[in-house]
Amino acid sequence: MKKLMNKLNNALMQAKDKAAEFVSNERGDTNFISIAIILIVIIGVAIVFIGFRDSILAAFTEATQDLLDALGV
Repeated sequence: MKKLMNKLNNALMQAKDKAAEFVSNERGDTNFISIAIILIVIIGVAIVFIGFRDSILAAFTEATQDLLDALGV
């Protein structure tokens, strides 16, 4: 009977260790979430650039021309 109790106790301890390892081990979940957040930001920036393309290009061209004029080029 003592052998059976020892085996049962060992099995329960191993199961507890495996469960604790499963809960604490991330296995790439954090990387997936980070990539998803980065993709959302990139898509958001792309939408802003697509929506305001003309005004952004005009402002960029004007700023570039002002810089070139200040440099005397």
